[in-house]
Amino acid sequence: AIISEHSDDVNQGFGMSLVIALWDASVVFGPAISDSFLAKFPYCLPNMFIALFCVLGVITVGCLLPDKPEDERREQEMAGEDFTNVNNSAMKSNDVKLDSETGNQLSYRKLLEKENLEDEEVDTIVMDDLTVDENVESTKQSVFSRIKVKLLSFKQAIHGCQILLSLIRNKVTLGAVFLHGMYAFGVIGFEESFSLWSATSSSLGGLGFSPHDIGTILGIAGLLLVPVSLAVFIPLEKRLGALLTFHIHIALVIVLLPVFPSLTYISPNQTALLWIMLNIISVVIRVAINNCFVCESLFLNNSVTADKLGAANGLANSVTNIFQIFSPVFFGTVYSLSISGKNLQIGFPFDFHLIFILLSLVFLLTMTLVAFFPKKLDKQIR
Repeated sequence: AIISEHSDDVNQGFGMSLVIALWDASVVFGPAISDSFLAKFPYCLPNMFIALFCVLGVITVGCLLPDKPEDERREQEMAGEDFTNVNNSAMKSNDVKLDSETGNQLSYRKLLEKENLEDEEVDTIVMDDLTVDENVESTKQSVFSRIKVKLLSFKQAIHGCQILLSLIRNKVTLGAVFLHGMYAFGVIGFEESFSLWSATSSSLGGLGFSPHDIGTILGIAGLLLVPVSLAVFIPLEKRLGALLTFHIHIALVIVLLPVFPSLTYISPNQTALLWIMLNIISVVIRVAINNCFVCESLFLNNSVTADKLGAANGLANSVTNIFQIFSPVFFGTVYSLSISGKNLQIGFPFDFHLIFILLSLVFLLTMTLVAFFPKKLDKQIR
């Protein structure tokens, strides 16, 4: 939401691609670093590193990120100057009124002196009346302030509900939100399934890799993810737009996912060929997945106006979290059933190929959904 608010159609794709590529790379490097360098203190030290980076993130956000775009901030500053000028003129007029009121009070006291009234009694009566009036006035103000706070919070709640209803009624935004969740369902399923399949014994259709081997594959993919993603996505998005760029990358994912289980048929004597093919396919798929995620984020941000960016991203992340809960359960259960004795005897496609075929079908559904998106999602709403 922040990137979309502070960018335009020229540099929005670059900003989104850079942030999401760095996020995906950190998700890969984080566990790898934890397993390699922090294994001596597997509980305390990783948590200390996480806390340290969280503090650095809070400092960065507080010191470097502006809360509003530059043009909006300038408008508010100009409005503030106008308000200050009006307030100064109002204060001058109040000073004049106070001077006149002070003069009236002095004349009143002179009149009392002339009539030989006792000053102490009069002052006591006046002070008592003023104290009573001040207590009544302060009580009224406290009651009114409480009512105003409650009304303000109630108005904010109503406004939030109105924004949520407007997002739900917008079919394009609702489709982008659902795409966000369904795509995350497939991505989480792929991450879980790839690690399970790589660690599974070769007799059950897996690669029989150790955790160190799996970490090496993920580390290579994470190392190449940022430069390759930026080099591929930026020119494609500028020339073809986000919609067509999404279709190209998701097609690569759909085609290459079923190739993974075919690598088990490579002879054990050709370990070098296995590693080369595995790393090439892994890097291509992860780059394509990253760029598809950038595209769907652009779809979401370009489907709403700037004042609804936060609400739209919040709704999308909420839906995504729901899909992420069920994804590991679903794909983990399917994979465990696919490598059981009965399904292995049945053979293709209900053996270890099944999990990758299902992942391709999930991504095929996302590709079908994007095919119905309007062309206007390639540009921001201004």
